[in-house]
Amino acid sequence: MASSTVGHVRTCENCARGKIRCIRAPDSSICDRRVEALEAKVDELLARVGTQPHTTPQTEVSCAPCATPTGLSDTDRAEDVIDRGIVSYSDATKMLDSFRQTLMPYFPFVIIAPQTTLDQLRAEKPFLLLAIIKVSMYRDTAAQRILEEIFQSAVAKRMIFSHAPSMDVLQGLLVALAWLHHQIQHMRFSSYLHLAWSIVGDLRLDRVSDTQSIYSRMDMSTVSSDHRSSKQSKNESRRALIGCYMLSSCRSTMFQKDRMMTRLSYVEKQALELLDNAETASDRCLIHLVKLQQIFERIDDAVVTTTNPGREIDMRGFQSQINEYKTTLPATFSDNSLLRFNLHTLQLFLCQACLFDKHETAYIATSSMNRSHADSRLPPHLRSGQHPLELSDFQVELLGRGLTEAKKFFDYLLQFSPETYGVISHTQWLQAGFNLVIGCKLAVTGAKYAQRSQHIGALCSTLNMPQIIRGTSHRLQWLSKDKVDTDGKQQSKHFYEVWLEHILEWFEQKYHLAQPEAQALPLTEMPPGGFRSSAFGNGSSSQEANILGQGHGVEQVAQIDETGTWPDFLWDISTEDILGGYMGFLDMPNAMPQFGYEMPIP
Repeated sequence: MASSTVGHVRTCENCARGKIRCIRAPDSSICDRRVEALEAKVDELLARVGTQPHTTPQTEVSCAPCATPTGLSDTDRAEDVIDRGIVSYSDATKMLDSFRQTLMPYFPFVIIAPQTTLDQLRAEKPFLLLAIIKVSMYRDTAAQRILEEIFQSAVAKRMIFSHAPSMDVLQGLLVALAWLHHQIQHMRFSSYLHLAWSIVGDLRLDRVSDTQSIYSRMDMSTVSSDHRSSKQSKNESRRALIGCYMLSSCRSTMFQKDRMMTRLSYVEKQALELLDNAETASDRCLIHLVKLQQIFERIDDAVVTTTNPGREIDMRGFQSQINEYKTTLPATFSDNSLLRFNLHTLQLFLCQACLFDKHETAYIATSSMNRSHADSRLPPHLRSGQHPLELSDFQVELLGRGLTEAKKFFDYLLQFSPETYGVISHTQWLQAGFNLVIGCKLAVTGAKYAQRSQHIGALCSTLNMPQIIRGTSHRLQWLSKDKVDTDGKQQSKHFYEVWLEHILEWFEQKYHLAQPEAQALPLTEMPPGGFRSSAFGNGSSSQEANILGQGHGVEQVAQIDETGTWPDFLWDISTEDILGGYMGFLDMPNAMPQFGYEMPIP
């Protein structure tokens, strides 16, 4: 009886389902057949693992895309172009490295430390990372357009809908501004710049110091200073403030616009503190940029506030300041591209102010104004007519300095590789356009005055402005090889080419008319190396050979000169009239500037 009871062992479910005999001990709850099968499976898996090549965890991490960082808001996740698959993780890493090595030296106001990783930026400064990726994609217009739309949406969400000013947003805006001239939507410069200044004000970067509170006088909380801020965060704030100042001040002096920062002593103080607490070599150069920009502003103020009789005294003083300041620069300043651009431009800016700018009260923006009425408000040497060009001794000196400085600047600029023109910052791009305009003015003035001064004539010939325009044209053509985007829209660099065509047309009219009669040649008789035959490449079409149209002789050029289709060199000589299209031609694609017409400037 007992033996029969022990012999009845219940079959497990797997064996019953397979209709096979269940093998197990009476006191065990596990089928021996199942245990043997599991052991065999484990042995098979271990054998497979043993035959695979060994890989280190580090290699796996570097090859696989990193997941979206934790702690990001929904807004940050929606704007993470890596997570959305627009840019791969490896490409984003390359762009960050390229930004540090290639772009950052031309705009040292946003520094990405070498030890900062892509994952850190994604987690801590996603907006800045988006801006870095956007400006790094300037060669890919299709991707650039997508990134620009995402960037605009991010700006709106942070600054308009939620109003969340932060150092992340400020640095991202500065990066976008620094290379906006190469972007499709470069007309948004003023909007982005105003938003950046609003963040400076909200974060109180323009007034926080050891003696001032970071809180408003209306706050009820305990007043304290920013002593808890780290050296790194303080330097970030100083660079951002100086960067905003340089962008806005350069633009305001070039385009004669109101300034956004008037506390110059505070900006200089921050630059000096950055010098004392420098983390990079570029931190030591920012004080020089600030001081040079202050001279720009003082010259600009003198043009507005000083009448013509007393202006020369001020200009002599500014020339002395420039000469004195050059002696304080370090011996290695020539290695700094920003400093070299600013020094060359400052001398040419002084020439513009002394030789060509009019007193503000003398300018009446009306196209119907009588020419003789306008002449009465101009300096004597700018009045129209066939009278010999009269310049004071100081003006002749400045004319010579300007021709020499223009030669130095363009020798430096035209030695750049074609790729470099795609990475220089907004201020350098703007200064290059300004210097091209001033170089044309100086060349025309020098050609006219060469009849009275062999020295000026020699400097004018050495400058060789026609050759400079030709070289500039070739480089712009290289930058805008693909003038039309994938959706048929014109790229921004195409409009710089159009602007340069108008400059060339204006220059050819004036430069030819300024030549002495013995040297003047019909445009069709220019030597083969002259600027007329190859100004826009080696094409042989009539449109390329003669931008003014067919059949324009010397007499016809003189007639065009009287129509006011381009500001008359000896009548309306303000910089903004000619420079306007350089950064704002998108607003007037089919128009040429008229006298009395206020050029739209972004």
